Amino acid sequence: MRDTPPVTPNQPSELIASLTHLKREFLVAGLFSLVVNLMMLAPSLYMLQVFDRVMSSQNEFTLIALSLITLFFFVVMAFGEWARSRLLVRMGTRMDEMLSSRVFSASFEARLNKTDQTATKAFSDLTNIRQFLTGNGIIAFFD
Repeated sequence: MRDTPPVTPNQPSELIASLTHLKREFLVAGLFSLVVNLMMLAPSLYMLQVFDRVMSSQNEFTLIALSLITLFFFVVMAFGEWARSRLLVRMGTRMDEMLSSRVFSASFEARLNKTDQTATKAFSDLTNIRQFLTGNGIIAFFD
């Protein structure tokens, strides 16, 4: 049987290494989150402009222009949410692909050596991490 070398303090764990490998995707997801959160200011700014400009001037063209601009901001916000969620799902899948074979090998060896009674716990831990990366937890973190 093959023994895996222990992780030294200077060597990052495989989980940390895989998350570091996905650093670019985290930055892009953060950028999409920034855009989405800025676009969430659109309804408040719209109402301020309506009460400030449209109510005082009674100009319908100003109301239509403000409404179209706000509608555009909603479309940008929807696209940002969609792109961010797709990116996070792909990122979770990539991380799962990077780590699943290693987790399977480690769990299989632990089961053969009878060193750990909860050898299948590693799979559930990997699934929990992937679900966190693709779910509402990471979106709340970015927001």
